[in-house]
Amino acid sequence: MWDALVQGPGQHLVLHWLRMLDHNIEDLAYIDGKRAGRLAILKIQGQGRIPLRSMGDGLTKLFHIALAAASSPNGVLLVDEFENGLHWNVQARLWDALARAASEHNVQVFATTHSRDCIEGFTAAVKGTEPEAASIYRLERKGDDVLAMELPLVNVDAAMREHEEVR
Repeated sequence: MWDALVQGPGQHLVLHWLRMLDHNIEDLAYIDGKRAGRLAILKIQGQGRIPLRSMGDGLTKLFHIALAAASSPNGVLLVDEFENGLHWNVQARLWDALARAASEHNVQVFATTHSRDCIEGFTAAVKGTEPEAASIYRLERKGDDVLAMELPLVNVDAAMREHEEVR
């Protein structure tokens, strides 16, 4: 997917997102690894080239979400457990960036989470958007069935302020 984005707007989107976590990132390239095929390498100001995987789970997760978002114009993006590997204080910025990218590239995003911080970041990012532009659904088990219950964003925001359970 990266090769298809190189030198285009998708590459800039991915690098912009990576810079949300580390502003010293200058570039990303793939090289042929000795054992595991191609290896993602970051060029970092003042540090040279460093394997992406050595930068931690958060940056790696951010890269994969950005790469998938940039590669999915007019499509669908599925993100399981959005918050995994991402510090809570980055999540609102990532949600904001993802909402903008989804709107600009006509991408429908479905994400799962168990995290209250993640839901707070999502509601902050979509505040002020059109009501149909974003939704939260809570999955609830009723006997053998799993039901999707829509939670209106205005209610979620109020529930979060009152410390009620929304996950």
